[in-house]
Amino acid sequence: MFQPGTTAGYWKIKISRHRLDSQNIFLYHKTTNRKLYDTELTLAKKQGFDEVIFLNQKNQVCEGAISNIFIEKNKKLLTPKLSCGLLPGSCASIFLKPAEPGKPPCI
Repeated sequence: MFQPGTTAGYWKIKISRHRLDSQNIFLYHKTTNRKLYDTELTLAKKQGFDEVIFLNQKNQVCEGAISNIFIEKNKKLLTPKLSCGLLPGSCASIFLKPAEPGKPPCI
């Protein structure tokens, strides 16, 4: 897990030059249609990166080749909307449950 302010858990990431099409139905379902993700990740690793992040045709952040995107801001976890063109991940569904009393809310 990425820990701000420490070197533990840092990943070196890059943005893919390829854009996802948010209208592509395959992006909303888990399939074996991963050629773009696998190719871009292999290239990124050869360049010394740990992960490659994909944007859609509107330059909105979607997802990583092997990760979900979360940003903590003002004690809230932010993640791209599914409508951006990304797979609804099982990890995201755990973090995006309504907050319990005394815990930070997630959106």
